[in-house]
Amino acid sequence: MRLRYMELRNYRKFREARIEFPDGVVAIVGNNGTGKTTILEAVTWALFGNASSVVRDNKEGVVSFGASPGDECSVVLEFDLGEDSYRLARNMKVKSLKTDASLEVNGKLLATGDTEVTNAIVDRLGMDHQAFFVSVFTKQKDLNALANLRPAERKALVLRMLRVDSLDRVIKAIDADANNAKKEAEGVSVSLRDANGNDKIGSLKEEERAAADSLKRIVDGSSKLLADKKAAAEKSRMTRGLWEAEEERYRQDVALERRQTGARAGLQAMHESLGKLEKEVGELQALRGSLPDLEAKEKEYQNARSAAERHAALREAFLKRQRLEEELAAKKAELESLRAEAEQAAKEMSGLPDIEASLATVEATLNETRELMSSISAQAGVAEAEAGRLRAEIARSKQKADEIIKLGEDSNCPTCQRRMGEQFTDLLRRYQEEQKAFEEGAVLQDEVRKGLMEQRSRSEQRRDALEARRSKLLSQSRLKASLEERLRRSQQSLSRTQERADALQKDLDSLGPVEYDSKAHDAAKRRAAELEPSHLALNRAMTKMERLPLALEEKDKMAIAVASEEEALRTASQERRALGFDMKALLTLKKEHEEARQNEERLAQEIIRAEGEQRRLASEIDSLRKRAADLEMLRSRQAYLKTELETLSRLSQVMKGFKENVISRIVPTLSDVSSDLLSQLTEGRYGGMRLDDNYQMWLYDQGEEFRLERFSGGEVDLANLCLRLAISRMIMERSGNQMNFLVLDEIFGSQDQSRKRSILETLGQLQKQFRQILLITHIDDVKDNVSAVLRVQEKEDGSSTAVLED
Repeated sequence: MRLRYMELRNYRKFREARIEFPDGVVAIVGNNGTGKTTILEAVTWALFGNASSVVRDNKEGVVSFGASPGDECSVVLEFDLGEDSYRLARNMKVKSLKTDASLEVNGKLLATGDTEVTNAIVDRLGMDHQAFFVSVFTKQKDLNALANLRPAERKALVLRMLRVDSLDRVIKAIDADANNAKKEAEGVSVSLRDANGNDKIGSLKEEERAAADSLKRIVDGSSKLLADKKAAAEKSRMTRGLWEAEEERYRQDVALERRQTGARAGLQAMHESLGKLEKEVGELQALRGSLPDLEAKEKEYQNARSAAERHAALREAFLKRQRLEEELAAKKAELESLRAEAEQAAKEMSGLPDIEASLATVEATLNETRELMSSISAQAGVAEAEAGRLRAEIARSKQKADEIIKLGEDSNCPTCQRRMGEQFTDLLRRYQEEQKAFEEGAVLQDEVRKGLMEQRSRSEQRRDALEARRSKLLSQSRLKASLEERLRRSQQSLSRTQERADALQKDLDSLGPVEYDSKAHDAAKRRAAELEPSHLALNRAMTKMERLPLALEEKDKMAIAVASEEEALRTASQERRALGFDMKALLTLKKEHEEARQNEERLAQEIIRAEGEQRRLASEIDSLRKRAADLEMLRSRQAYLKTELETLSRLSQVMKGFKENVISRIVPTLSDVSSDLLSQLTEGRYGGMRLDDNYQMWLYDQGEEFRLERFSGGEVDLANLCLRLAISRMIMERSGNQMNFLVLDEIFGSQDQSRKRSILETLGQLQKQFRQILLITHIDDVKDNVSAVLRVQEKEDGSSTAVLED
């Protein structure tokens, strides 16, 4: 893998950056915190997205501080892998944190989508983000871990970096599968035996044979039940026909009995109605003889009532004229009062002056006075502020003069830093003149303010007088308006009252004089009351006499109906005697039918029970067969699990042996590669290095072997760097891809200048294995020993920029 170009936008400290990656050893130089490591983190983010080991904290931390919600955080990465050219773009919305990506190979789109692109990268590189980090990135903390750990811990770290520990997970998974298979086989074995240890399949087959025998017996008995039920059904049908025929005769007998009962009841009611009609006709014929006396009294009653009604009309006219005269007198008195009130209001209004003109003049003068007061207040405020400013200038001038006096004539000027000398006296004199001028100006402003305040006081007195005058005029204006309203209402009331008085007089004139005699009126009412009972008796008699013709007609019709009903009763009695129904015969036939029906139903229930038992036994047999089949499957599963357990046990032994074989080959390989690198970096001073079986490091010094702890910190860091580079090379070779790409992050540690130069020269030699080596460091003097320098600097706004230096 070889990086060619990367473009950043709103990624951590880089608001916008475009970076080209040359071949060779490229030093990424800058102060701590400027974003050197961020450049390589952007490479891994573009490749693998928001994996937990890629982003430091969370997705929000990837976005530049200050990016607006509508922006995007994006990284575009161009690189070569093998013979192919890749262009990878990954972006994330600032607001929603939704990530998208696209991958092009040789100009053709290969994949789109966040997860899809990551999977394609993993497939092409042959490693995931964890393997990529371990194989490509080497940090100082990794070297420190290799140096500070005990041999057993160092062994675990190296195996984890080489991902050999994944074999432990595989072995553990195989052992877990074997254990699960063993437990399941034991469970299946228990399921195949009952509580007494007997074989469940044999017991089920025995139960199936017993159920089949019971089913055969029930099927044979069902044939006889069907024949018995058929005979019982025929008998039930025959008895039912006889019973239903007798039921029909019973219904006819009941109907005839009802006709007899109805005829008797109707005949009795008709005889009662006929008697009442005969009595009513006799009473009406007697009443017809008393009508002449009642008719004579009716004429006298009508005359007395007419006289009472005439006197009542005269009384109403008399009372109406009396009310009109009283109301007319009241209206005339009201007219006199209203005329007096109107004259009084007009008189009071005539004594008031011209208020509107005076009020307008006072209002205008009052507004002018208020505006003048506002202007005076503003001018006084300006004068007061100016006096304060001048006195502040006096204080500042005095402070400067005091500083000059305190410094003395031989000191330097605090402004120009030159010796004051003769300027000392001139400065003091200028400050005194300046203070005097400021003081005179302040006194003048105080006098101006004092004059303005006196003028304001006079204006306030004038304002108060005008407001009092205005208040008085407003009171007079309200009084005038009130008087005008009183006069208007009085005139309106006077007009309405006069109209009502004229109308009353007109009504009296049209009514004319009325003569009413109350005694004659009372006598007429008494006579009409005395004759009213005779009047009512006549009305009742006339009403009853209207009933006489109808009563005679109803009496004749009722006599005919009685004769007809007596004939109907005789006919119904004859028909019932001819029918000759016997209740005992009906009950006997009904009992015979019920017995036949119950026998039929009993046989039907027995057949249903037999059919249900057949279905139950058939279902039981089916269930027993299914349970036996399930147990047969369990028996097959048991055999399979035994075979699976044997296979997994053998596989576990094979994987454990494979792990030991891999580990046994790791130590010699790492020792050879690390030893070659150490010899190159030390220019042959050390003959190489070796890892023992406990991953303890040994160095060859002048032909002798010594433990790593014997040497200084620089040699220790150098040895650990060689071991770390050897681990990276092994991971790359195992992935099947030639990465040609290595990142070293702050690896110099405690190395002296000579050793740093030696490391850089060796890194140059490593270009045979690694076409690009990116060296992250804050040490600026490495630039003379590298192929190119990528300088990272922080701008004033807190963002960073990366510039490739020639």
